[in-house]
Amino acid sequence: EPSGGKPDISELYDDTKTQELISRIRSASLEPDIEKFLLCAAERHTVFNFSRIADYYAHAPSEIQCFFEESALVIIDYQQAIENGFVRMTQRMVEIMHGGEEEEYA
Repeated sequence: EPSGGKPDISELYDDTKTQELISRIRSASLEPDIEKFLLCAAERHTVFNFSRIADYYAHAPSEIQCFFEESALVIIDYQQAIENGFVRMTQRMVEIMHGGEEEEYA
């Protein structure tokens, strides 16, 4: 539920750790393929403020709202979440957390 006015984009996430890693990776003189992989992996360290994201979403034009939904920044339509694979992913995470099948990747 949105609880406030439209926040600044800078309030939606903190990429401090991501940017630190990116800087170190780019200065490491790595092979292009491993550099690309590590740069993609560094993005996982971006922290999202979902409360502020919901506030922003509530004030955004429909085109932007669609991108938020496709990226699972907000889940408005449960059926759409299933179609995009987010519900399956969440179910798998619950299985892993509660001792379900062995996970392929840690």
